[in-house]
Amino acid sequence: GIYKLGGDLNGNIITFPGPINSGGSENYQAKLLPRYMITILSCGVEKIFTYSYHSNARESDSEGHFGITRYDLSPKPAWRAYKNIIEMLGEKSVPVLKRDNEICLANWTRDVFAIWSLNEYKQTKVDVSIEGKILEMKNHVGGNVNIPSGNNFTMNLTSAMTFIVGPENIYYKRK
Repeated sequence: GIYKLGGDLNGNIITFPGPINSGGSENYQAKLLPRYMITILSCGVEKIFTYSYHSNARESDSEGHFGITRYDLSPKPAWRAYKNIIEMLGEKSVPVLKRDNEICLANWTRDVFAIWSLNEYKQTKVDVSIEGKILEMKNHVGGNVNIPSGNNFTMNLTSAMTFIVGPENIYYKRK
């Protein structure tokens, strides 16, 4: 959550609850982390800190598993997602986030777009049209995604972000 303080110590709190049956898996955490960061930055928050860098897996409650590294300090998928979103954002980027029902599209000054679906349980098929040229595409943890040929193509969106670098603009239409 975020607590935004005013000068007289009043403010707002923003929380990001996930689905009840997420199970708290490492892969689910990796999908959520960049989504939360984009959402938070698009709301005007200037600095973000991870709640817990290191998982204290010796604790039996959920607090023991929030870190982006495991108890032995090996990176969890969320660590790769965190590294990737920082690289994609660059310094002092302020994403603009648009939401159309369950589809989210964010972009920022480096000609980087992120697109994903809020539907946690199924893929959402969209027709995509771009202006310009795609230089690279990456998944939420930084893995390369095949660049489609042409400026019009179909994407299967999931709750994990896909980053599209290079185009001037992106348009989509649900199938």
